[in-house]
Order: sequence, then structure tokens, then C-alpha cells
Amino acid sequence: MPLLDETKLQRRSLARNELLFRQGDKVQAIYFIEQGRLRLDRRTFDGRSLVIGINSAGEFFVEAALFAEIFHCDAVATEPSRVRIYPKAAVLKAVCDVRIVLPDDRVHWVRIRASSDLNDRDVQNQLSGVFVDVTEQKAAENEALMQRQEVAHLMRVSVLGELSRLSLRRTPNATLAMCRNSERIEILLK
Repeated sequence: MPLLDETKLQRRSLARNELLFRQGDKVQAIYFIEQGRLRLDRRTFDGRSLVIGINSAGEFFVEAALFAEIFHCDAVATEPSRVRIYPKAAVLKAVCDVRIVLPDDRVHWVRIRASSDLNDRDVQNQLSGVFVDVTEQKAAENEALMQRQEVAHLMRVSVLGELSRLSLRRTPNATLAMCRNSERIEILLK
């Protein structure tokens, strides 16, 4: 239940060896790698470059930068890549649901709502949040979904039964009608 609409997030394509950001750049977002691979390099005081991480498609990266003013490394595409951009301000005011499986296999859901106050220089002043157990709500949502799916299935079966009855009444060759209807039923029930 994030507040961020992922369909509206910006994306950026990177060529091999292209920089996404540089060490010292202001942190304005975190990133999700949709395709490709990025390397995180940190320059040392004597100008050497140290690889501090390699991230691949399907991974978020530089999440820790949410709590910093500037990036402490360079991000370089090691192959043609595409990233999804999550703006820092939006992420710091996000809501998410977390599924927790206890040792006895019971499942609990916790909703986390976090926000961060930024000062006039866009530096985080305070991080606050609320944790709420939403296990019963998730169970009710799941039950409602299953009931909707069951009602939809029963409606399809009912309509098909009525169509079969009408079809058999009008067709002299009942076997042919039943074969046609069974094909329709198979398609609709999928």
C-alpha cells in the first residue's frame, strides 16, 4: 500500500560506463535497477577508486543515502542499464505493509508509516514513524477477495448453464450442442 505510484515514477537509461551520480552529489532519490548492473565506487583521499558494491537487476540500491545529504560514492553502469527513480521526499513519507512469519508459522502484518522532516536546506531533521498491526485487516481483505472470486466463478457457471439449457432446447442434435458448450465452458472457466 505504498503512497508512491510506481507507474508514474521516472526511469533513466544508462549506457555502459555512464554515471548515474557522483560522489558529493546531493541525494535526491534512491534507485531500483530494472535492467542491467551498477557498480558503486568510492574515491579515496589519494585518488584511488574502491569498489564498494555491485547491484543487479531486481535490487534497490543506495537506500542508506536517504539519511545523508550527499552521495559518498559514484554509481556507474557496468552494462546498459535502466533504473526506476524513487524521489527522496516521497520515500521518506511512505507507507508500506510488512509480512512477518513467526517461528510457530503464524503470520502477522505490520503497516509502517514513516515520515521525515526536512529543514530549509533539505537536510533531514527528524525521522518518525508508526507501526500498526493490520493482521486482522489483511485477513478480512483476503477473505473478501476470495468471496469476490467465488461469486464471479459461480456467475460464469450459472450463465453457462443457462446458455447450455437454451442451446439444447433449440438444437436437434443434442450431442453436438453439448460439445460446443463444453468448449465454451472450458474457455470461460479459465
